[in-house]
Amino acid sequence: MSVIEQAEDGREALLEAVDGRECEYCDGGTVEIGTYKDNRAAVCEECGSPVVQLY
Repeated sequence: MSVIEQAEDGREALLEAVDGRECEYCDGGTVEIGTYKDNRAAVCEECGSPVVQLY
């Protein structure tokens, strides 16, 4: 596995680590993997706050 492939795997693992957690910024929101400002991100489905954003 190349270094780039390992980095991509690590980035996805980071998103997966926070997927499904409760949002820290609002009451009752859940974090899901999606996009934020055209970047892969983990975002609260309730308030829209990004918890993790990948560039």
